[in-house]
Amino acid sequence: MKVFRGRRAVLIMLGLMVALVAISHWPVTTRFGINYQWSSQQLPLYEKAVHFLSRDLQTRRMVHDIVAGISDDEEKLVRIFSWVTTHIRSVPEGFPIVDDHPLHILIRGYGPGDQRTEAFVLLAGYAGFQAGLAKLTPLGRSDHFLIVALVDMGPRTFVFDVANRTLFKNRTGGLADTQQLLAHPEWIGAAAPGRIVQGLPYEQYFSGLQRRPSRFSRTDDQQPWPRLSREAARLLRRGLRATTRGVSERRHD
Repeated sequence: MKVFRGRRAVLIMLGLMVALVAISHWPVTTRFGINYQWSSQQLPLYEKAVHFLSRDLQTRRMVHDIVAGISDDEEKLVRIFSWVTTHIRSVPEGFPIVDDHPLHILIRGYGPGDQRTEAFVLLAGYAGFQAGLAKLTPLGRSDHFLIVALVDMGPRTFVFDVANRTLFKNRTGGLADTQQLLAHPEWIGAAAPGRIVQGLPYEQYFSGLQRRPSRFSRTDDQQPWPRLSREAARLLRRGLRATTRGVSERRHD
């Protein structure tokens, strides 16, 4: 009996190993864009997983080095903002616009305004903040927009215009949160005097802060545990829908 159990355990282990090998070679797809033309590349699951974990480790190391020795949260955000606006340039003339993983923006060292903003959001997220992109539109002008970063810190939300390298300060010299900016629009003008964006005064775009058009999901998708949790939940929902559909079909047979 013990020999039989031992053989069964070995067979189970071998079966699991074969299943893992088979799953690791399952073909998956990754997408990337060159000058806004999108392409897909197929690769085995294990290769995509290795790239994913490698990017996670690289990003963690980068954030650790950027904010080393800083304990104050606002100072961390200012340091990350300063690093991104110093090291990530606009797209040099003749260079392609590459849209792939946000970490690659940091490695390439250039990108259009929305990508530079996304690079800031990535680093802020890895530094422990709830960060996301926001598309600000002036009241009544949906054809005009400004992409900024929003960072939640407890009850306060801060806005960073990475593309235009603009921070917003309050009267004491600290970061102004969104409620303060709505109450004191002159602080926006003071941060960027006379700036015109797409033919409109810069300040007009910040009326969109009242609507908080932000998304905070993509940064979490770059980190292993949030990504695994999201994927597991998605698979669970898909399984429940399939089960519900099967039950419904049997009822109608």
